[in-house]
Amino acid sequence: EDAAVLAPLNTLACAVGELGRGTEKLQLLDEHVALVRTVYGARHPQFVVARYNRGAALGDVGRPRQMRDEMRECLALQLSILPPERRGRPNAKVARVMLGLADACARCGARVERWDVLAEALPVVVAHCGADHPQVAALHLALRDAALDLWCEMALAADEQQSAELLQHTQQGK
Repeated sequence: EDAAVLAPLNTLACAVGELGRGTEKLQLLDEHVALVRTVYGARHPQFVVARYNRGAALGDVGRPRQMRDEMRECLALQLSILPPERRGRPNAKVARVMLGLADACARCGARVERWDVLAEALPVVVAHCGADHPQVAALHLALRDAALDLWCEMALAADEQQSAELLQHTQQGK
């Protein structure tokens, strides 16, 4: 259990994933997370990165709810390990985890949570990258997509409500 194996293990997991072997990648990342915990502890930035990578892999193997849970835990951990003088200020590492959480929310249909996370991430990313950065443009596009998803959900809910009212009306013989 040597720190020297951490980077190669993570690289191997990524390579295996690129070959389309997502389940094997996830297994390697599970080992990586356990090793990072042993070497650095569970309140170290490297542990957050390892967990984030594992969360992304969960999404890649079709487990979006587990991905969302993992990303939520990563965000809470990332926020908790920030030094007090950096809390409440834009932080690129926090933004990265927020974007991972937003992706997880999109994958499992948590539209409102996705919108909320993206909206909270926007000022952080703008402060870190600058308003003209491509990452900010990508975030604006993601917010647009999230808004469209919410609008469609509201429209469907309205249609369902109208349908239910019509059904009730017809059943009452009116």
